[in-house]
Amino acid sequence: MITIIDAQQRYYVNHGWSQVYCLFPANSTHDLARTSQDLSNYFGNILLINDYTIAPNCGYDMHPHQNLEQIFIVIKGELTHKDSLNNHLVLTDNSVQRITAGSGYARSNHNYTDTPARYLGIWFMPKKQNAEPQHEVRNYPPKLWSETFYPVASDTPKNQSMEDFPTIIFNAGASVYRVKVKEKALNFTIEAHQKALLYVTDGSITCQGQSMPMGSHARILGKEKIQLQSTDYGECVFIVISEER
Repeated sequence: MITIIDAQQRYYVNHGWSQVYCLFPANSTHDLARTSQDLSNYFGNILLINDYTIAPNCGYDMHPHQNLEQIFIVIKGELTHKDSLNNHLVLTDNSVQRITAGSGYARSNHNYTDTPARYLGIWFMPKKQNAEPQHEVRNYPPKLWSETFYPVASDTPKNQSMEDFPTIIFNAGASVYRVKVKEKALNFTIEAHQKALLYVTDGSITCQGQSMPMGSHARILGKEKIQLQSTDYGECVFIVISEER
């Protein structure tokens, strides 16, 4: 079963300096698709998906997390990251950051540039609780996911033979792909024991012939073969979940 959810059904939070579109807010019940589509507040082991835009010279001060597996994908701009493990670095376009909050982790991120920064935050329920906190960042060139599904993070090794751009291994039962869709039809099979979520981060695509503009997403349950196309250009984050919450 494929359920396509319009961009307007995301929950929107405006802090002034931070604009956030939420698909699965972990600290509230504002999943607007839930009541109309009879979907659970979470989806598989995904706890949260937030699409953030941070204004220039603003950001989130140091704050703690525990027992979360977090993936952050920078869509556009720069973010300065600091944490309780003494990491201090700058994330740029297409950086992928993995954080195992585990037994306790604190982080901050700020946009110290003159232009807005946009990034996607995805929180998963970890396989192992109270793990040792860890942090990892890799930068991937966009050509890797042009007209293909490229795994940037997974609980199982993928593309490890590509020494410069291997998949980040993380502590959650899922795989996170990036994909740039053009006219060429792209196909992916979701198995019966899996769930999948497709989020359009830029442009527009069609999924099974149904239009999906930026900000819309599809939730896929059970065995399905999806086909993606675009008359112009569309960029997506695609998550395949192999472990239930």
